[in-house]
Amino acid sequence: MKARAENRSVADFIETAVQTHIRDTECVDDAEMADILSNERLRERLRQGSKDAKRKKGAMIG
Repeated sequence: MKARAENRSVADFIETAVQTHIRDTECVDDAEMADILSNERLRERLRQGSKDAKRKKGAMIG
């Protein structure tokens, strides 16, 4: 009864759906990671962007 009163089954469904969505859309698959790692220009730009962010250099967009 407690699970039904707390709507835990619905909450579990929502939690699982959200986790699946995040995993599917926010994570990089193996092919995409291989492309990123093989692109030295992109990797250097990401490194520079990370350094700039740490120094709070630049402007936030969005």
